[in-house]
Amino acid sequence: MKLSTGVMALLVLAGTSVGLAGPSGWRAFGPAQSYPELCFEDGRVMDSKGNVGPTIDGRPASGDPLDAGPAALCFAEGSNPTTEEWQAIQQALQGGYQSRYNASQRWAGTPGDPIDLTWSFVPDGIAWGNSGSPGGQIARNLFSRMDQLFGAANRQTWILQFQRVFDRWAVVTGVNYTRVTFGGNEWDDGAAWGSAGQSGRRGDIRIGMHNIDGQNNILAYNQFPSNGDMVIDSSENWAQGASNYTFLRNVVAHEHGHGLGFSHVCPASATKLMEPFISTAYDGPQQDDIRGGQEFYGDNFEPNDTANTATDLGSFTAGTSMVLGNLPFPSVTQASGVGLSPGSSAASSDDDIDWYRISVDVPRLLAVSVTPVGSSYLDVDQNADSSCQTSGTTVNAGTQANLVVTVTSSTGTTTLRLADNTAAGVTESITNLLLNQGVNLVRVTSSVAMSQTQLYRMSISTGNDSFVPTASDGTFTDGVHISWPAITEATGYIVTRANSDSFGVSVQVGPNLAASTTSFIDTSANPGQTYFYFVRAQQSGATTFRYISQVGEPGFRGVPNQAPTANAGANITVTDSDNSGGESVLLNGSLSQDADGSIVGYRWTEGATLLADVATPQTTVSFVVGVHTVQLLVTDNQGATGTDTLTVTVLAGEPVCDPDLNQDGNADQGDIDYLVNVVAGGENSTGIDPDFNQDGNVDQGDIDSLINVVAGGPCP
Repeated sequence: MKLSTGVMALLVLAGTSVGLAGPSGWRAFGPAQSYPELCFEDGRVMDSKGNVGPTIDGRPASGDPLDAGPAALCFAEGSNPTTEEWQAIQQALQGGYQSRYNASQRWAGTPGDPIDLTWSFVPDGIAWGNSGSPGGQIARNLFSRMDQLFGAANRQTWILQFQRVFDRWAVVTGVNYTRVTFGGNEWDDGAAWGSAGQSGRRGDIRIGMHNIDGQNNILAYNQFPSNGDMVIDSSENWAQGASNYTFLRNVVAHEHGHGLGFSHVCPASATKLMEPFISTAYDGPQQDDIRGGQEFYGDNFEPNDTANTATDLGSFTAGTSMVLGNLPFPSVTQASGVGLSPGSSAASSDDDIDWYRISVDVPRLLAVSVTPVGSSYLDVDQNADSSCQTSGTTVNAGTQANLVVTVTSSTGTTTLRLADNTAAGVTESITNLLLNQGVNLVRVTSSVAMSQTQLYRMSISTGNDSFVPTASDGTFTDGVHISWPAITEATGYIVTRANSDSFGVSVQVGPNLAASTTSFIDTSANPGQTYFYFVRAQQSGATTFRYISQVGEPGFRGVPNQAPTANAGANITVTDSDNSGGESVLLNGSLSQDADGSIVGYRWTEGATLLADVATPQTTVSFVVGVHTVQLLVTDNQGATGTDTLTVTVLAGEPVCDPDLNQDGNADQGDIDYLVNVVAGGENSTGIDPDFNQDGNVDQGDIDSLINVVAGGPCP
């Protein structure tokens, strides 16, 4: 139907048989139909008033042809039932209007737990609807009518609108929907009205269409759980609003809201899907509807109530960020896709707990904040004539929980940090928290008992920094020097080491280091042996120490340099061969050695006198006749030295004489005759020294010495 103001009136009836007197109103209610007491195969009993009890396991049940079940009817504007008729309808309403989002009963299961539901279309041509409800139970014509409105070639267009309704409810709640078709058709197996869902044959929620009361009166009606069957009036123009078909989707979404177990809410301010009047000013479930949906079925991350069932948020690397709770288009004011739902008791012990799992590639700093989402809005009762009252109680949907965020180890047993610093309605945050590499958990709870759902939004991110320590590789002989970047909010550090790159077997070598410390010297390391070092930090909020890097940093202590061994060689004795007063001597330190390096310098000294300072082991030095003590100082490539000494003796040369006094080239009698003549006072033409024996006298002794030399004897 077309609505001048874009709204339609919606009523909820609890299994009441009603009929239309005409297009403008309802006929009066008659007495309740009576049945004899009956027993059904599933264990239910129908009493004399027609009430059907639950199954033997306590679950509400419906689906028996004699049990019409509760139904929610959608009215168009213009209907004007009498006060008495409205009172009769009101008395039949399931639940009431005294609580926010008016939750009546959910599908089988525990409130707050997710559920899997199937849905399907029913085929044309078979009876559909509640025989005691408006329009009765007549042949359905969903496909023929919708194909007529949208065009036979556009069947997928209108089917898509229904799919979008269930997809949206799945986004904002913990209900998972699967469409069922049968026999290769777009519809199910065509079982009778009220038949329960059956895998592969028909859905738990079944949608059919027939004329209810002509155009502009009742638009649709829906059963309450555990029966989600829906009847849509074929007389309406469901193809209106072709740009997005909000009219069709909001009617279907509203009716399915009843099928999830929700009654009407007030006031009628065009802000909530489950108001008595539906508006096309919004698209799908709104804040109040989402809160109700999550109280019954949780959010779409459920079940995540324990550490073992934590929602996996995936891997976090450098600079990874994520926000949970943001809804995809269309936007919803003051709403979120995640929330905490209240438990069944007044205590907080059974309130919802949300666990999330994150994995970090290396130890990183985590920032997480949890912000309550929700606004204050009026909770007003509905009048007997279906109108909304004008006064009521204001409920603040943003303060239903005092949020607490906790980060724990992978098992959930060790708390790394907990934030419960602000009042209800205010964000709780944890920043700069060091996480171990691998799995860590984030838990969201309330510190006070909740009576209503608290929606929230969680922001989580990891930093870009990497905290790999450094370790010296033989640079220092006093130990291995380890250093690391300061960790924000650290209260202390521990250094461990292992013989292999395995932090799990590492042992402490630097325990209980102060928060201001960012270095440590492992003096217990064996020189030359490589170790792998790990640094752990402790932060405020936990007593545990967590790795800043779980990849070992190799390092080793330098081996102390061994001094070289100097070898100056054997003692040397030489003779002044030319009687010059000195002699050149080859000094040779080539037998010197350095076990862990090389010799780079040879320094030869005699006392304070530097004889030679060279890079090669051999050098020649001139010594005067006499005895010399010489020291060799060798220096290795690391500056260490070694010394050795040797004695160098230079002997004076033998006397030298020249018997060829006449200088004729021969030592013979002529030379003797020449000396005899000179000694006798004759001419000395060659200028020789006639004191041949060098005794200070020129006499016969010189002649005798010469005779001896010429004869082959030694010089005098």
